[in-house]
Amino acid sequence: MPDILVVKPSSFGDIVHGLQVAETIRRGVPDARIDWVAASAFAPLVRACATVERVHEFRRRGGVRAFFALVREVRRRRYDYVLDMQGLARSALLTRLARGGVKIGRRDGREGARGLCPRVVDAPRGGWPAHAIEVLLPFAGVFGLEPQLRGRLEFPRAGRTCDAAFVAPTAGPTLVVFPESRRVEKNWPGFAEFAEALLERVADARIVWSGRVPKNRASLEAYRRGGRFIDADGRIALDELPAVFAAADWVLANDSGPMHLAAAMDVRALAVFGPTDPARFGPWPPGSDRHRVVRAPGGDLSRLEPREVVEILLAAGSSDERRSTRGVSPV
Repeated sequence: MPDILVVKPSSFGDIVHGLQVAETIRRGVPDARIDWVAASAFAPLVRACATVERVHEFRRRGGVRAFFALVREVRRRRYDYVLDMQGLARSALLTRLARGGVKIGRRDGREGARGLCPRVVDAPRGGWPAHAIEVLLPFAGVFGLEPQLRGRLEFPRAGRTCDAAFVAPTAGPTLVVFPESRRVEKNWPGFAEFAEALLERVADARIVWSGRVPKNRASLEAYRRGGRFIDADGRIALDELPAVFAAADWVLANDSGPMHLAAAMDVRALAVFGPTDPARFGPWPPGSDRHRVVRAPGGDLSRLEPREVVEILLAAGSSDERRSTRGVSPV
């Protein structure tokens, strides 16, 4: 049984991509055991994932002392393989210091990471630049596997203490909306108008909104009183997202970690892109009929019309034949 340590502390979307590749390894290598190094902010999500046995928590704010405490913890076990999927100085140093037989880093490692890892994986098949999944898939080749994802991510240990309204069954479709991302330039300003237009068009639709609610949207307040617009801002823990997504029909988001998580769970995702390239940062796999990517004209999110996105969602929902993911149909 090979013991594998994956060093991938952050960030949200990158960890999701790493988990997808690790799940591919787990399915392709009988009895593989996979441990993970994750930053404190993301450790609860990784712990909830069926792919991972144990999480070593990287307390970034603890400085040098916390880093070497992590090194001591990791060194208590000898791993057959240590995979630096992060490709930065600290992750490469931790890989170097871990007790392991085979230590492998990223070919595109930065901050001197390549020099710290005895081996690096192959370049993506399609060359550079590449999608994050394509950059990490060569780690599967270390185990003699084809560079192709296998299986979806499952979270049997996901938290389930969130508000019951977030996961309650409904007669109509439920959409979980993430109107924000870490980088302001990726945020589409049309999400609130989109929500109003959709709730007007689809009489039994419900939106779970995970973000700041604009104060000047009177109709959203009316829909909130009617139970069709649910303000979940700050009330969904990271390890509760899988349960919320599993109860949803669609996840709508900017280029962000929640969008990648939905795609990895095979929950239908509608991703709104502006200045970033969906070919490199979009839901995986590209062109899947399970997802939709909307690119703003000229990459300018201010030019993307909310009602146009509503029409795209309605068209996608009406073509969905899977009963487990209901379509979104206008009244």
